[in-house]
Amino acid sequence: MKRYTILGIWFLFLAGTLFSCYDDKGNYDYDWVPEVVLEAGNSGLGDLVVKRGQRLTIKPNLKLLTGAEGTEKDTAEFRPEDYTYRWVAYQRVLAAGSVELATTQNLDTIIDLPLLTEPYRIQYTVRGKETGVDYSFSFNLRVETRYENAWLFLTENNEGIADLTLYGKEVGNTSENPWVYEHHVLERSGFPYRGGGAKFVYYNSFNNKNYLMVGTGEGSGWLGKNDLDWTETQMLRYLMAMPKGLDYTFEKVIKNGTGVWFFVGSDGSIYAMGNSVIMLDACNNLSPSVTGTGQYQKVKMTPFVGGDAMQSFLYDESNEVMLLFTGTTANLSGNPIYALPENLKLRNHKLFLMESYGLSLTNVYAKNKADNKYYRYTYDTYDRSETKLGEPFEITNGELLEQGEQFVCDYMNGFFYMSMGNKLYVLRGPELREVTIKDPDGVVTGGFQGLESISLLTRYTGIPSTTPYIMAATHGGTENSGKVYFLEPNSIESSELTVRAYFEGLEKVKSISRF
Repeated sequence: MKRYTILGIWFLFLAGTLFSCYDDKGNYDYDWVPEVVLEAGNSGLGDLVVKRGQRLTIKPNLKLLTGAEGTEKDTAEFRPEDYTYRWVAYQRVLAAGSVELATTQNLDTIIDLPLLTEPYRIQYTVRGKETGVDYSFSFNLRVETRYENAWLFLTENNEGIADLTLYGKEVGNTSENPWVYEHHVLERSGFPYRGGGAKFVYYNSFNNKNYLMVGTGEGSGWLGKNDLDWTETQMLRYLMAMPKGLDYTFEKVIKNGTGVWFFVGSDGSIYAMGNSVIMLDACNNLSPSVTGTGQYQKVKMTPFVGGDAMQSFLYDESNEVMLLFTGTTANLSGNPIYALPENLKLRNHKLFLMESYGLSLTNVYAKNKADNKYYRYTYDTYDRSETKLGEPFEITNGELLEQGEQFVCDYMNGFFYMSMGNKLYVLRGPELREVTIKDPDGVVTGGFQGLESISLLTRYTGIPSTTPYIMAATHGGTENSGKVYFLEPNSIESSELTVRAYFEGLEKVKSISRF
């Protein structure tokens, strides 16, 4: 009995029950043709199963049966060089197409076939070079999802070429560590626009359809949720009510509590998308009721969104004024942007960050150009009848904000963190202070020692959403020196962060999403 390796598990092949042989003798000058057969296997073998993204290895044991028709046949040596080979995967509905897996005697390949309800029919064809006779063997192959849950890391190398690394928990893996890395996901997907640096990866759904969105300096599109594949029609420009040119890209995706997705274009424009799965230009046009001029007006928003589940805040960089966005997933028609009362407009400011936290609070970190001082402002929308703006909180060494590279406000506590080089700072009291970090062994350090830079600072996007973690991605300047840290703030002492988990062996991480 011969054994075959499949995903680390040995499966037995079957000549009788599992395989069928088609003998095309054609019009040849032979009294008889040696018959290619498979060694008999276990009659109890069922369909084969493979996890998508894993290697499938099959080494069929071929032999020849010789002798004329009607005579007792003997076995002969099988000479592999006398034959050609082809492995093809067919969907159950043949018209749906086929995929060639290999043209070698043995199958040894990564299975990237899309996930289907029904198994694939795999046909293995052996053809005699001299005779042209085909012998075909077929079996069923079911492709299953590989992960129960996973993280996606959008990275770039030193040349600015983007790719995706997936880190997930394997289905059915009962080992001590069922979590594994899958690298080069974006490259394998067929997505060709990987240059110009990594911008964003974001996974979510509209109207029960899943989108795994990716953006680079060359293009923005999405991958199929199940198969992680891409086609030319899967570009974000095709979701726009008024599509831009092929060279139009997006820098960032933001989802606020309203369920609306905000897309920040490379030209600074912000587009909104709800359940209609149509990206509208509603964020860039102020109605006459807002402008007070009787005319519509084009504006440019900062790449930040605040607010709560019912409304969002946007800051008009053109006129330096805070605006209210009332669009929801169900309704983005008309013009959902309104002017705020004068005491809430936050005029004449330069914003460094605006993020919501808790249920109804939004923090804004900004420079007041009137007095050249730096402040934290807090909007409170708990009372639906009246949005409140607290007294400005001055940041005494706020000039450091001008040197900041990454900014984040954790969801649970509203603590503000900023990166500069390989150091993290927190707003503690009236000033920004360097944080201390406890590593997994409990050792307290002054920061990420020996690292070149912090490439990303973002909030945890897992479940529950109230988890206070922030995530810091670091890079040491060399290949595969990227790391991602899950950092938990002390709810009382915000300047102390504890490493709860970390990933390593990555390129420079520029965006993270839960998958």
